[in-house]
Amino acid sequence: MTRIDSVDPIISADLADQIDVDGSEVLEGISFHPTPGHTPHHASLVLKSGMERALFTGDVMHHPIQVCIPEWSAVFDADPQIAIISRKWALNYAVEHDATVFTSHFPITSAGRVMTSDQERGWSFF
Repeated sequence: MTRIDSVDPIISADLADQIDVDGSEVLEGISFHPTPGHTPHHASLVLKSGMERALFTGDVMHHPIQVCIPEWSAVFDADPQIAIISRKWALNYAVEHDATVFTSHFPITSAGRVMTSDQERGWSFF
């Protein structure tokens, strides 16, 4: 299936609710944040409940080493320099909000936390 046969008919029938990917809440506790680089219009999802936050990063990072060295890009990133900016945003967000992070490509559970010590970052799997 392609976008032409699966998405375009929904948009043409005016059945799609399009959202702005700008970090504002689209529904209570749900926001989409621009994280381009892997692809031009990539977005990450934040779910918020009370003080708890979950960050779903999609393709922002492909390996836990990128938590420690966000400047390392995967060969699959369409724009490596923009991807670095997006990784740094996601990592900073995770640390500032003590968010549980759900990645798409890390091994094991792909869920964990960004840990910090002495200006360095690391990854802790759940």
